[in-house]
Amino acid sequence: MSDSCRVAIFARTPEPGRVKTRLIPALGARGACQLHQRMLTRIAEQARTAFPDATVELWATPDPGHPFLLELARRLDLKLRRQAPRHGRTDHLGERMAAALASGPYPAMVIGSDAPQLDADQLARLARDLKRPDCDTTLVPALDGGYVALATSGPVALFEGIAWGTDAVLKQTLERGRQQGIRIRLAPAQPDIDRPEDLHHCPADLLRTSD
Repeated sequence: MSDSCRVAIFARTPEPGRVKTRLIPALGARGACQLHQRMLTRIAEQARTAFPDATVELWATPDPGHPFLLELARRLDLKLRRQAPRHGRTDHLGERMAAALASGPYPAMVIGSDAPQLDADQLARLARDLKRPDCDTTLVPALDGGYVALATSGPVALFEGIAWGTDAVLKQTLERGRQQGIRIRLAPAQPDIDRPEDLHHCPADLLRTSD
């Protein structure tokens, strides 16, 4: 579908009560975990469709050996990796993303597991945009002020000094990019599913109440 791009999907181990906890009041612990599993499956399938011959990695925390992750990796030919910061660095989301991007060849892309409207065409477009002469990095903003995907043609210093988990992530990332001279291209924003009020953005087939 597009030029090759290594993909790193970020996800938490699907354990009821420990994943998508802000959705538990609406879905219950088991329902929130099932939704996480379905969203993760969907984005992994979309990544494999977009880049059928590329390396697609699933970076999980805390346990990449969970049976659900092992089966998903087997079915879609994903490489399972454990999220960790670069050696000697403070452990936060930005450092873990930086480590994943730096672990293999570029171009590379890191995507979250909770943006169910992000599809193969959009992922492929991110990779194609990296070939533009005015683009070093492409971002898919999230409606809540963060971002759900980042693709880059080479190493970028975009992950330090960011208030991760807040609505300032995108703004601070763009400002850091400006300071570093990194040419960032923004794709259309996408919803991510973190809170009960986000659920209206979720496709109906992912919200079924039982398997």
